[in-house]
Amino acid sequence: MNLKTKIKNDFWQVNYIIPFTLKYLRGGKRFYIKKALPIIRDLRVIKGKGKRDISTDILAMMEQVELTVQEGSRFFYCLDPHKTIAVRGMILSNFPFPYDKVIHDTFDAAADRAISAGGDYGWRAENIKRAVHTLRDRSLAAVLNSSGEYEAGMKEDFTQMLEQPARHFREGLQRILFFNQFLWQTRHTLNGLGRLDMILGDLYDADVREGKLSRAEAFDMVCDFLRSLHKWYEHKSAALIGDVGQIIILGGTDKAGEYVSNDLTELFLRAQAEVKQPDPKTLLRVSANIPDKLLKLAVECLKAQTGSPLFANDDVIIPYLERFGFPAGEAAAYCVSACWEPFIIGKSLDQNNVSVFDFFMPLDQCLRETAAGQVDSYDALVAMYEGSLRKAWQDFLKELDELTWAKDPLLSMFIDGCSEQGKDISEGGAVYCNYGVTTVGLGSVCDSLLNIKKFVFEDKKTSLNELDRHREADYQTAPQLYEQLGAMPKHFAHDDSEAVELVNRLLDVSNEEVAKYTNPLGGRVKFGLSSPDYIKAAKRAPADFAGRKKGSAYGTHISASDASYTELALFSGMLRLGRQGFNGNVVDFFLSPNFLTDHVEQFVLYMKGAIQAGFFEMQMNVMDSKTLIDAKAHPERYPGLIVRVWGFSAYFNDLPEGYKDVLIKRALDAEKTAG
Repeated sequence: MNLKTKIKNDFWQVNYIIPFTLKYLRGGKRFYIKKALPIIRDLRVIKGKGKRDISTDILAMMEQVELTVQEGSRFFYCLDPHKTIAVRGMILSNFPFPYDKVIHDTFDAAADRAISAGGDYGWRAENIKRAVHTLRDRSLAAVLNSSGEYEAGMKEDFTQMLEQPARHFREGLQRILFFNQFLWQTRHTLNGLGRLDMILGDLYDADVREGKLSRAEAFDMVCDFLRSLHKWYEHKSAALIGDVGQIIILGGTDKAGEYVSNDLTELFLRAQAEVKQPDPKTLLRVSANIPDKLLKLAVECLKAQTGSPLFANDDVIIPYLERFGFPAGEAAAYCVSACWEPFIIGKSLDQNNVSVFDFFMPLDQCLRETAAGQVDSYDALVAMYEGSLRKAWQDFLKELDELTWAKDPLLSMFIDGCSEQGKDISEGGAVYCNYGVTTVGLGSVCDSLLNIKKFVFEDKKTSLNELDRHREADYQTAPQLYEQLGAMPKHFAHDDSEAVELVNRLLDVSNEEVAKYTNPLGGRVKFGLSSPDYIKAAKRAPADFAGRKKGSAYGTHISASDASYTELALFSGMLRLGRQGFNGNVVDFFLSPNFLTDHVEQFVLYMKGAIQAGFFEMQMNVMDSKTLIDAKAHPERYPGLIVRVWGFSAYFNDLPEGYKDVLIKRALDAEKTAG
């Protein structure tokens, strides 16, 4: 019997503690291995309870994880990369933990509320309370027994960490690290960090006011905090190395419409640029009311070339959240998931990246099912595609019914609605139980349809039937056609009224179909036009009618190879996203480092205009093609080169070749457009 079969057969008989994905280098290439290590002793009966589930496994694991003190840090933060848990169902992830509830309230208060609910829910909460206390006590012992020099008060920070609200700024940071450590150790991934400037602002202000902390000391402390979170970077990564998901949200508009920021907003922006790591990353919420000084600082921080901050436009996002049904106060306090998907913290199960919808495949499908010669007009073709699009959405949404989630007693303690009902978050206990999906290929569809309109129905250069036959052959039978289509002007992501009208028409259809769906937990579905799968999903897709060959990458988010960043912002502002289409819509472009260095004030003015134009979200690579090309040829020269990939930043050397090639091509296209 092989190990995989044994794990499946013995799942509920023997506890398995599974190490994080192990990563190592061989011959310059990175390999990934997943193994399972059976624990020597049977853990079915824990502490005499006579039954076993995820909570007892977590308790057993916290008694065994190895705790290693990291020298040179004022904080204690540790992961054991060789132990985690095996569970039935998918572990909830990809959203920020409500750290405010363990900083201004206490862990024990939340645990005791959950325990008082009784039944299996309360029993699991009791086990998790013991597990958290076990990890706290063992962590404190590790600190006291180490030879490292920790600041005075560390013992007190840990001693009352679970029983009392935090007393000062450093203690607040340490609590975030402790619970972040617990989440990663228990296989939660892509753990966002929330609005840390707002969560920690009162502790910082009190320390400064009382003379316990200077601004310079706080800056050093935040830098140390970010360096701690960056540890175990490879083990934390999900789909690609660098896909860690630790995002810090800063600034934002309150429910009265006033822009709110503080000293910590600036400190976190500066610290992220100073430590120059790909993760944690920052997101700055912006609006027309953002102070010029803060917006300029954010632009200055872009020069660190870490891909941060990402910008989210409150003037657009908050109204969409309210339209979806979130109360005004909750909408104004939104965070995002690990990348960019808006999220209501402390109330939501919302899993915002459960699947990827491909807009192009319904076009391919309808052309395969219908004789292309029967399509006698552009309008008929678009109508045919709309029918295929509706069917594709219906089939896609049905598949979401198959998703099952693992019990999560820790998160249930801290998500409103669960303890009140005695109902686990995995069973629909949260106030909001929505799903979010991402999408790819809409740009390919837009450009393909408009190219067909011009090429076939207006200029009559060939029939649709003939054109589609060559497309199915990946243009091997007519390379000249491929060249002609590729040379045609792009439409998607341009200031092009016909393209905007077409995209909005397809968004309307998508909204109508998605709005009909309710998931098994009673939640709805949101979709967005940005996705990490613009390379992976495209590998399955045949050629299009706009210069894309079979298997080649789709466009990245809201971008175009020949559009200026002004056009991108204008296009984004004209999109009719509807009630469901707000699950991340990112304008994405390359910016020359020399331009940014020499024209900070000009780019600040661009950002102010782009906010007014109504972009949803925006990110950029401040990078030139020459550097990327040389880095690919000579990786040893660029060990610290950071690039923005999809919703995360990563070291360029860690990326697969396909991603490197896409980034190089995009940089070259951007320079050609700018030139």
